[in-house]
Amino acid sequence: MGVSRYVVILWPITNLFPKRTNIPTSRFRYYIYLYHAVVGQVRYEDAVVVSPSDIQCLAAYRFLPSKTFGIQKNGIILVPYDHQAVLNICGDD
Repeated sequence: MGVSRYVVILWPITNLFPKRTNIPTSRFRYYIYLYHAVVGQVRYEDAVVVSPSDIQCLAAYRFLPSKTFGIQKNGIILVPYDHQAVLNICGDD
């Protein structure tokens, strides 16, 4: 008999929220910033397998309809649990 192990499959998320500050949505972007939320796109083709002990933060999420915030497909918005954690999102320099 082999040993049972638990793993978690994660899909990276590219942060696509615009960085420009002189656009009409700047107030909305400020609210996103206040809640430490991230708007991005799920990259299903780049799945990663990790141990449950490697997970540092939980986030509530909502998949976005196509073409929301200019994201053609696989859009997502994430808010860290308790609004205090910092999410490590791909493409967020």
